[in-house]
Amino acid sequence: MRPEDKSYAGLGRVIEVVGYFKDYKDVSTAPTASMTDLLEFVDPCPTATISATTQNDVTDAYSGSQVFTLTPFTVTPTGFCDVQYACVSVVDDMAYPIDALTCNSFTAAGKLFEPTFDATTEGGTLSLAIGASEHASQSIPFGTYTVKIQGQIIGGDGTVVTETFDLEFIDPCITESLTATSQTSPSNDAFTGNDIELVLTEFTLSQSFTCAVTYECSAVSDDRGADVLSCSDFTTVGIPYGEASGADGKLVISFDSTDYNDGTIFAGDYTVTIKATLTANPSTTQTADVTFTLDDPCDTANVVATTQTDTTPNAFTGENIVFTLTEFESEGGYECPLTYSCVDISSAITCADFTVAGELFGGSGTTNTLTYSADLADFKGGLLA
Repeated sequence: MRPEDKSYAGLGRVIEVVGYFKDYKDVSTAPTASMTDLLEFVDPCPTATISATTQNDVTDAYSGSQVFTLTPFTVTPTGFCDVQYACVSVVDDMAYPIDALTCNSFTAAGKLFEPTFDATTEGGTLSLAIGASEHASQSIPFGTYTVKIQGQIIGGDGTVVTETFDLEFIDPCITESLTATSQTSPSNDAFTGNDIELVLTEFTLSQSFTCAVTYECSAVSDDRGADVLSCSDFTTVGIPYGEASGADGKLVISFDSTDYNDGTIFAGDYTVTIKATLTANPSTTQTADVTFTLDDPCDTANVVATTQTDTTPNAFTGENIVFTLTEFESEGGYECPLTYSCVDISSAITCADFTVAGELFGGSGTTNTLTYSADLADFKGGLLA
């Protein structure tokens, strides 16, 4: 006997087996006997089994394109049954979950995923487009989002298996770099008492992300090497310097006549070093210097003469006539160093006839005087009248 295919009905194939006597010369007229339905092909999918496979995690620093590629689940027997996949949940690791991402946030592609079910594209992907704007607003915060995927055999027994993958968003600011910028010096000041403002020109970042940078004064030096100022002498202004408000960062300081007169602060150049630190990675720092200049107010101050006290009248007694200087004043209250000299006397004697004393008159001592004496002989000689 030999088998001969007779008909097909779906997956079930009916085979009729015919038997006849081999000695008949004409097979068509030989007596026969037959049996059918000896072999039937059935759909393997209703009884197929499915098991989940480990999926590859995705780590991204807000690149603007995040793509998860599905590793198909394992179906036994292999090669027969299609599996329909879907995202079923997204859970974040925040202390207070905010559901920033859901399954609807993803774009599904490929014939493995619903709702696209694109029969012309093999495989399956879930994709997002999370970039700089989401980083800046933190609408999608840093952290790990666990995405659950389910798979079910099409035409199977209804068994659903699941597997997860982690989508982690890391802060791109961690790998940022800083470049110091040139700082602008303020206008010179001459101990006017007005604010001297060192307005910050913020440093530049290497990427397009909005990364927090904190600024501080780290050192102050002067052109005499005296180090009379420190960072604590400055008032910080603005958010960049850690204050609660104010977009513009500033270091502010002022000096008036008191500062000048006590001699602690002197005219000259002062250099402030500004240090910037990347908040997300404190090991990333840069510095820049800015210089401000204090001019000497006495270079331009006007001198105001003071009323002097007349000497006591003398009747040619020969006793010393002593004039004691009342120092002049500098306009603005500055104690400017002054020197004095006698320039004119409206009488027969001259300035050279006086004995000078005191540093202000070019002599020595702290009492500044002009001294002269005249006796009766001077009177009789007609020198003085």
